[in-house]
Amino acid sequence: MKQKIELVHVKPKPQPKTKYIFVKPDKEKPKHDPFKEVIVYFNRMNDSRFWEIIDRARFLSRGKQNEMLLSLKKQLTSLTPDEIKQWYDIFRKYISDAYKDELWEQAGKIMCLSDDGFEYFRCWLISKGFETYKTVINNPESLIELIIYDASMEFELLLYVASEAYEEVTGKDDFYD
Repeated sequence: MKQKIELVHVKPKPQPKTKYIFVKPDKEKPKHDPFKEVIVYFNRMNDSRFWEIIDRARFLSRGKQNEMLLSLKKQLTSLTPDEIKQWYDIFRKYISDAYKDELWEQAGKIMCLSDDGFEYFRCWLISKGFETYKTVINNPESLIELIIYDASMEFELLLYVASEAYEEVTGKDDFYD
């Protein structure tokens, strides 16, 4: 006895549309669901947007530095050249703000750090997101708690991701040409 098989076409459920929230540069970032809503800024990079880019890359990479670099580069190449420069300037500001003797001393207890090594360490710290960055800057002794979760405490290549994105977008290899 043969069974008759009937093919039924099932329409896929419509996916929710991405909602775009347009924000002027001088306004605070509104609360939003990052998986359903995208905040569109008007040619202005600020600290909260900088950290949003870092956090998105960190989330998508699941802690893998190479994956984080790819995600950052993809996000940065979607920006205007001015926004990429502004992102880099904010990045350098945070690198500079983390240049503290107490932090160098605590990091030096865990690993041997040259001048360059301390810079790569500060890149790693930024890659951990704003809350971790802020906690460690305000209390360098809290750094020891991070070691449990992440053995690699350097991230030199983070120094170059913005310039690579800028070159890809503009064809120029220097921000200030």
